[in-house]
Amino acid sequence: MTAQQRQFELKFFEDLRRELPNDLNVLKALAELYTEHGKYHEGLAIDRLLAYQLPQDPSVHYNLACSFSLTGDLEEAVQALKHAIRNGWHDYRLLMKDPDLKALRTSPLFAEVQRLIARQSRPDANQAES
Repeated sequence: MTAQQRQFELKFFEDLRRELPNDLNVLKALAELYTEHGKYHEGLAIDRLLAYQLPQDPSVHYNLACSFSLTGDLEEAVQALKHAIRNGWHDYRLLMKDPDLKALRTSPLFAEVQRLIARQSRPDANQAES
């Protein structure tokens, strides 16, 4: 996709959001496009809204963690990732290679996420969490 096509797509979804401000699919697409365009704070604002509207959706909280990491708020990124993991997010390979989480992975705070993953991976994790 050319830069002109990507810009058109972003403008299209911004316009669509004005028409359908509460459409979750539009919001998800726009948040992703903002991130792709390097508009991390705009993407974060939408990811926060999505997390409020979909509090149990692990993918939404994973994306929120990515936005926090990209904007430098690593403590909030850890909290969002922990929330995602507790609600069923388990793509640990993506977690270890996702460029949006690079800043978090290089932080000592990432150890908290790794500990939670280790606990969740144990066969008795669900009983221990109860």
